[in-house]
Amino acid sequence: MLRLLLAYPLVNHLTVQQVENVHWLMLALLVSPLIAPSLPQVIYGDDGRREPYLSDVPQSIVRATALLSDHQDLQLVDGNYRLRTLAMGKRYNTCADETFALQPSVEGKCSGFLVAPDLLISAGHCFLDSGACRQMAIIFDYAFHDSNSDPTLVSPASVYRCDKIIKRAYRPFGDGVDYAVIRLDRATDRQPLAIRTTGKIKDNTSLMVIGHPLGMPAKISFGVQVVANDQDKYFVSNSDTYDVSSGSPVIDIASGLVEGIIVRGKEDFIVTDDGCQRSLV
Repeated sequence: MLRLLLAYPLVNHLTVQQVENVHWLMLALLVSPLIAPSLPQVIYGDDGRREPYLSDVPQSIVRATALLSDHQDLQLVDGNYRLRTLAMGKRYNTCADETFALQPSVEGKCSGFLVAPDLLISAGHCFLDSGACRQMAIIFDYAFHDSNSDPTLVSPASVYRCDKIIKRAYRPFGDGVDYAVIRLDRATDRQPLAIRTTGKIKDNTSLMVIGHPLGMPAKISFGVQVVANDQDKYFVSNSDTYDVSSGSPVIDIASGLVEGIIVRGKEDFIVTDDGCQRSLV
C-alpha cells in the first residue's frame, strides 16, 4: 500500500454568490497544462496511477471528484445505474499488456471536482456550448472500493445533472485559460475541495492528481512535480494522466489545496508495429 502523510485543512468552500462575483484571476492561476512540448511522455518513469482504496488519501477527496459523461452512458437497472462500458484495452485498442487494459472504460467527456455543495469545476473545453450542459451527467463514486467491488454500478444518489454554466473560459492559445464552473441540479452532502486563493505554487511542490483517465474508475496519480512555472496563468506538471483526465484537480499533498486543473497534454499513445496502442513512456 502506498502510504502518504496528508493534512487537509478545513477551508470554507465557495458560495454561489462568490462564484458569480469573482473575477477568476484565481482560477486562471490554477489552470495547468499536462505536459510541456519538450516532454513527450505520458507516463514518467514508473506508472504513478493507483486505485484510491490502495492509498491513504482521505475518502472525502475521492468523493468530491466526478466523471463527466453523457446521460446515454447510464442505464437504470433494478433501481441503480449501470454504466455502459467497454474494457479500456478494447475501447482504445491498446496492447494486451497495457496497464489497466481489462478495466471498465466509459466513453466519458472529462473529470471534475466540487468546490461547494452544488458547484463543480472542470475544464472549459468540456462545455463548448449550452447543449453540453443539458446532456452531461456528473457521476460520483465511480471507483473501486475494494478488490471485489463493481465500479460500474452506482446509486442514483451519486448521479447529478448540470443545471447551469456559471462561468466558463476557453483560450487554448495565448494565456491558456481553460475552466468551467457549473451548478449541479441539487446540493450534495460531500465535502468540497479547498483551493488556493492567493499566491503561486512553489517549484518544489509535491502534487497528486485524481480523475478518470481514459474513462476508467477513479485513479490517483502520485509522484507529480512542477516541470515549468514561469507563466502567470499556468504551470506544467509531469502527471500520469490521459484523455478524460481534463478537469481533474492537481492537489498539493502537504496542504491539501487544489493548485491546478488538468486541461491538456500530448498524445496518449503510440501505435506499435503490431498495430496496437501503447502508452508513451
